Amino acid sequence: MALASVFVATTASAGNNCTWALSRGVKVLVADCTTDTSILLASGKWDLGGHTIMAIDPVGDHFRGGILTATGSNVSITNGRIQADGLADICDTGNDRLRGVFFPGYGGSVSYMDVLGINQGPSSCQEGNGVEFSNIGGTEVSATLNRVHVDGYQKNGITFNGNISVSVRGCSTVGGDYGYLNYIAQNGMQFGYGAHGLARSNSINGRWYDGDLIWSATGILVFESDGVTISGNDVINNKVGVALEAWGFLAPSADENVVSGNRVTNSMWGITAQAYTLGLGYSNMDSSCSYNKIRSNTISNKSFEGDTGIFLGASYDWGGEETGFTPIMTGNQVTDNNISGFSVGIVDDGAGNHIKSNPFK
Repeated sequence: MALASVFVATTASAGNNCTWALSRGVKVLVADCTTDTSILLASGKWDLGGHTIMAIDPVGDHFRGGILTATGSNVSITNGRIQADGLADICDTGNDRLRGVFFPGYGGSVSYMDVLGINQGPSSCQEGNGVEFSNIGGTEVSATLNRVHVDGYQKNGITFNGNISVSVRGCSTVGGDYGYLNYIAQNGMQFGYGAHGLARSNSINGRWYDGDLIWSATGILVFESDGVTISGNDVINNKVGVALEAWGFLAPSADENVVSGNRVTNSMWGITAQAYTLGLGYSNMDSSCSYNKIRSNTISNKSFEGDTGIFLGASYDWGGEETGFTPIMTGNQVTDNNISGFSVGIVDDGAGNHIKSNPFK
């Protein structure tokens, strides 16, 4: 019989009773446990053994950062559940923002995990992401997600920001109170600021923001990222189903993305592709949302009439005309999409886009 050594994970505290056994090079969680601080995971394989890690606030303070946080490359997390309970509604910034699983500048993988209740109650704090990989300005890293379920998060279900090559398959996200919120605009899955790769066969359910109408909640958001393929996903009950968007904020474009073979159901706007030039310091360069392919999607509403099935646009807002920057929307291909249950099938406010064979009823 192989021997196993037992140790307490890094950052042990009075409120962290999580204990791991080392077996054949894999750290295995011994039992359900509670933590009031981030559990730091060094490079290697971490198996939760089917157990639950519960995050709580420390006495006299509040929980900060990721419940599980990678501290090295190629961290692999699998087979269990992490959850938060009754966390204080206090906003943090940077790495102190609340996350369920957090990879700050590192690649790795998450599989067969439930990430539940990563929130601070009915909070407008822009944190509480279920799973987040962040690598803005770094050398490319890889992120792999498989069979991860995120439910009851605060801001984003699954997030990739920065120079990250992504594969996310067979995952699911469900918004807080199934997304009908008036205090925060949620996103089910986000590729941002240069993240690229593949999202296939995922289920994104329930993001609907009823607050300030200048913001919207989105099922799958590609924000200032090129080379993302969104294929074969079920995107259900989102105010915007799939959005490709560039502001010229940190990166210039959302170009050469592919949105194909998805089922987008019950959205006010089904699929949108938009370049903006915004004032108030948001736009710092020309923005482009161009040469994307939107094809063979089924975009439908069954319980209400939506606004627009597919929207293409380039616009100025908030004094953007005064910045000297230009929004560019051209060369997009919109073909063979089936659209039903909207007031308008397709709106094209760009120039030089190619739209063909999109039945609308």
